[in-house]
Amino acid sequence: MSWLKTQAEQAKNQAPQELCPLVVYDGVCRFCNGSVQWLLKRPGANRLHYMAWQSAQRPGFMPFTKGEESPESLWVLSSGGQSYRGSEAALKLAEILGFPWHVLALPARLLPVPARQWLYHQLAARRYRLFGKHESCPIPSPEVRKKFIL
Repeated sequence: MSWLKTQAEQAKNQAPQELCPLVVYDGVCRFCNGSVQWLLKRPGANRLHYMAWQSAQRPGFMPFTKGEESPESLWVLSSGGQSYRGSEAALKLAEILGFPWHVLALPARLLPVPARQWLYHQLAARRYRLFGKHESCPIPSPEVRKKFIL
Protein backbone atom coordinates (compact mmCIF):
# COMPACT_ATOMS: atom_id res chain seq x y z
CA MET A 1 0.00 0.00 0.00
CA SER A 2 2.22 2.79 -1.21
CA TRP A 3 -0.45 5.42 -0.56
CA LEU A 4 -0.24 4.93 3.20
CA LYS A 5 2.61 6.66 4.99
CA THR A 6 4.52 4.69 7.57
CA GLN A 7 3.53 5.25 11.18
CA ALA A 8 6.94 6.85 11.81
CA GLU A 9 6.32 9.40 9.03
CA GLN A 10 2.87 10.15 10.43
CA ALA A 11 4.20 10.53 13.98
CA LYS A 12 6.73 13.18 13.05
CA ASN A 13 4.13 15.04 10.96
CA GLN A 14 1.12 15.12 13.29
CA ALA A 15 -1.80 17.38 12.54
CA PRO A 16 -1.65 20.68 14.44
CA GLN A 17 -3.84 20.65 17.55
CA GLU A 18 -5.95 23.57 16.29
CA LEU A 19 -7.00 21.53 13.23
CA CYS A 20 -8.10 18.47 15.19
CA PRO A 21 -10.33 16.73 14.75
CA LEU A 22 -9.88 16.96 10.99
CA VAL A 23 -12.28 15.21 8.64
CA VAL A 24 -10.58 14.21 5.40
CA TYR A 25 -13.09 13.24 2.73
CA ASP A 26 -13.36 12.57 -0.99
CA GLY A 27 -14.06 16.06 -2.30
CA VAL A 28 -15.50 15.01 -5.65
CA CYS A 29 -17.88 12.41 -4.20
CA ARG A 30 -21.43 13.77 -3.99
CA PHE A 31 -22.28 11.52 -1.03
CA CYS A 32 -19.15 12.60 0.85
CA ASN A 33 -19.86 16.28 0.17
CA GLY A 34 -23.46 15.83 1.29
CA SER A 35 -22.19 14.20 4.47
CA VAL A 36 -19.89 17.16 5.17
CA GLN A 37 -22.80 19.56 4.60
CA TRP A 38 -24.87 17.48 7.03
CA LEU A 39 -22.04 17.60 9.61
CA LEU A 40 -21.76 21.37 9.28
CA LYS A 41 -25.37 21.68 10.45
CA ARG A 42 -24.89 19.55 13.60
CA PRO A 43 -24.28 21.43 16.84
CA GLY A 44 -21.74 18.85 18.07
CA ALA A 45 -19.60 19.30 14.96
CA ASN A 46 -18.55 22.90 15.66
CA ARG A 47 -14.99 21.83 16.55
CA LEU A 48 -14.45 19.83 13.34
CA HIS A 49 -12.29 21.00 10.46
CA TYR A 50 -12.52 19.61 6.93
CA MET A 51 -10.29 18.92 3.99
CA ALA A 52 -10.87 17.17 0.68
CA TRP A 53 -8.07 14.68 0.07
CA GLN A 54 -7.72 16.21 -3.40
CA SER A 55 -6.77 19.55 -1.79
CA ALA A 56 -3.85 21.38 -3.37
CA GLN A 57 -2.85 22.45 0.15
CA ARG A 58 -2.48 18.90 1.43
CA PRO A 59 -0.23 19.19 4.47
CA GLY A 60 2.60 16.79 5.28
CA PHE A 61 0.73 15.21 8.19
CA MET A 62 -1.76 13.49 5.90
CA PRO A 63 -1.94 9.70 6.28
CA PHE A 64 -1.35 9.16 2.56
CA THR A 65 0.97 10.78 0.06
CA LYS A 66 0.14 13.56 -2.37
CA GLY A 67 -0.73 12.49 -5.89
CA GLU A 68 -2.13 9.16 -4.80
CA GLU A 69 -5.77 8.48 -4.11
CA SER A 70 -6.88 6.88 -0.92
CA PRO A 71 -9.21 3.90 -1.29
CA GLU A 72 -10.99 5.25 1.79
CA SER A 73 -13.50 8.00 1.27
CA LEU A 74 -13.30 9.16 4.89
CA TRP A 75 -10.55 9.74 7.43
CA VAL A 76 -10.66 11.47 10.80
CA LEU A 77 -7.39 12.71 12.26
CA SER A 78 -7.49 13.57 15.92
CA SER A 79 -5.03 15.11 18.32
CA GLY A 80 -2.18 12.95 19.46
CA GLY A 81 -1.60 11.51 15.99
CA GLN A 82 -4.59 9.14 16.06
CA SER A 83 -6.12 8.49 12.67
CA TYR A 84 -9.34 6.66 11.94
CA ARG A 85 -10.46 5.50 8.52
CA GLY A 86 -13.50 4.00 6.93
CA SER A 87 -16.12 2.74 9.35
CA GLU A 88 -13.90 3.64 12.32
CA ALA A 89 -13.86 7.25 11.11
CA ALA A 90 -17.66 7.28 10.79
CA LEU A 91 -17.99 5.91 14.32
CA LYS A 92 -15.48 8.48 15.62
CA LEU A 93 -17.62 11.23 14.09
CA ALA A 94 -20.71 9.82 15.83
CA GLU A 95 -18.76 9.91 19.10
CA ILE A 96 -17.67 13.52 18.49
CA LEU A 97 -21.24 14.57 17.66
CA GLY A 98 -22.50 13.19 20.96
CA PHE A 99 -26.13 12.42 21.72
CA PRO A 100 -28.10 11.01 19.89
CA TRP A 101 -25.56 10.06 17.21
CA HIS A 102 -23.19 8.08 19.41
CA VAL A 103 -26.17 6.06 20.69
CA LEU A 104 -27.46 5.44 17.17
CA ALA A 105 -23.99 4.16 16.20
CA LEU A 106 -23.97 1.49 18.92
CA PRO A 107 -25.41 -1.30 16.71
CA ALA A 108 -22.56 -0.73 14.22
CA ARG A 109 -20.04 -1.11 17.05
CA LEU A 110 -21.50 -4.55 17.79
CA LEU A 111 -20.45 -5.80 14.35
CA PRO A 112 -17.01 -7.38 14.17
CA VAL A 113 -14.53 -4.85 12.75
CA PRO A 114 -13.76 -6.89 9.59
CA ALA A 115 -17.49 -7.17 8.78
CA ARG A 116 -18.05 -3.46 9.43
CA GLN A 117 -15.06 -2.47 7.30
CA TRP A 118 -16.20 -4.83 4.52
CA LEU A 119 -19.64 -3.15 4.50
CA TYR A 120 -18.02 0.27 4.49
CA HIS A 121 -15.77 -0.71 1.58
CA GLN A 122 -18.73 -2.00 -0.41
CA LEU A 123 -20.37 1.42 -0.17
CA ALA A 124 -17.09 3.32 -0.70
CA ALA A 125 -16.25 1.30 -3.82
CA ARG A 126 -19.63 2.17 -5.35
CA ARG A 127 -20.02 5.75 -4.12
CA TYR A 128 -19.57 7.41 -7.52
CA ARG A 129 -21.92 5.00 -9.26
CA LEU A 130 -24.60 5.32 -6.56
CA PHE A 131 -24.39 9.03 -5.77
CA GLY A 132 -22.43 10.65 -8.59
CA LYS A 133 -19.23 12.62 -8.82
CA HIS A 134 -18.42 16.33 -9.08
CA GLU A 135 -15.98 17.41 -11.79
CA SER A 136 -14.02 19.27 -9.11
CA CYS A 137 -14.31 19.83 -5.38
CA PRO A 138 -17.11 22.28 -4.53
CA ILE A 139 -15.95 25.48 -2.83
CA PRO A 140 -17.45 25.95 0.64
CA SER A 141 -19.58 29.00 1.32
CA PRO A 142 -17.83 32.03 2.85
CA GLU A 143 -19.50 31.53 6.26
CA VAL A 144 -17.97 28.04 6.72
CA ARG A 145 -14.76 28.46 4.71
CA LYS A 146 -12.68 28.99 7.86
CA LYS A 147 -13.44 25.34 8.81
CA PHE A 148 -11.77 24.05 5.61
CA ILE A 149 -8.21 23.53 4.45
CA LEU A 150 -8.47 24.39 0.79
